[in-house]
Amino acid sequence: MQSPAGADTSSLPVADLLFFVHLGAVVLFLVAVAALAAAVEAAGRPTGDAELVQRTYVRAFRWYNPLSIALLGVALLTGAWLLTPIKSTLGPRFFSVVGMLLAVKLACAFVLINLAAYVSFAVCHPLVRDHQRGDQLDAAALLALRRRLRLGIALTLFMTAATVWTAERVAARLAGP
Repeated sequence: MQSPAGADTSSLPVADLLFFVHLGAVVLFLVAVAALAAAVEAAGRPTGDAELVQRTYVRAFRWYNPLSIALLGVALLTGAWLLTPIKSTLGPRFFSVVGMLLAVKLACAFVLINLAAYVSFAVCHPLVRDHQRGDQLDAAALLALRRRLRLGIALTLFMTAATVWTAERVAARLAGP
């Protein structure tokens, strides 16, 4: 079996496993973000019960925060491990073949990770912490939180798509003409 760069990976059966773990982490991350978006939209409908909205958000945030950060970590590490044998095979040609595209992909991934951290740690986590202390947000504060979440989720989905699209361009370049 050969990698996209033509490297013989038959001695590395782990490469297939790494690829599927990488792909699985990205897909599960997208599912988690979509589920969070659905929860935000469903819970954010005007009900007149700010406490119920806050409890619903907290339930969603408790699973989303650690899951999203862990999945991005897995995707980052497996992506790096997948590139290592390709870089080794191409040697000094690696950067001339995929250098600029890879730089764009890594920049997209960097922005994506920062957006995901913003959603988890700057928006979701403080609400969970407030809830654990017994603090109740009013309807206006929950509406502002919902607006920040919508923007953060939309940007996260956009940057995920940009990262995946750029990764596909890198793979196509490595596969050759």
